[in-house]
Amino acid sequence: MLKSHGDLCSKRVCIPPGAGKTMLASRMPGILPDLTDREAVEVTAVHSVAGMFDPGGGLIRRPPFEDPHHTATAAAVVGGGSGVPRPGAVSRAHRGILFMDEAREIAITRVRLGIRRSQPRAVRPRESGTSGSP
Repeated sequence: MLKSHGDLCSKRVCIPPGAGKTMLASRMPGILPDLTDREAVEVTAVHSVAGMFDPGGGLIRRPPFEDPHHTATAAAVVGGGSGVPRPGAVSRAHRGILFMDEAREIAITRVRLGIRRSQPRAVRPRESGTSGSP
């Protein structure tokens, strides 16, 4: 998402592979204005909870940039995890840029994982009279 004059907007860009999408997206925070004090506190808080904040560096003043890989887990993208839940790339990109290259692949991977997890295992009797999966 891009912050533009207080309005949130999202842009979908369809450019062929090798044309420089990642390079362009990674440069976007550099042309966005610095975060306001309130925005800087919000972004710094998210990065602190994520364990990615350097207290010696003060508040994060530049818009963050996140680009999760298309093989990233759901927890890595949206947050969560086992034990102590952590913010994902979506939260860490708050007030900055979330670049989802190969977003279609991310969606397909999530669907495939969901299908695999929801498929029941075949149970067939064993010769010994107990049942189990192949």
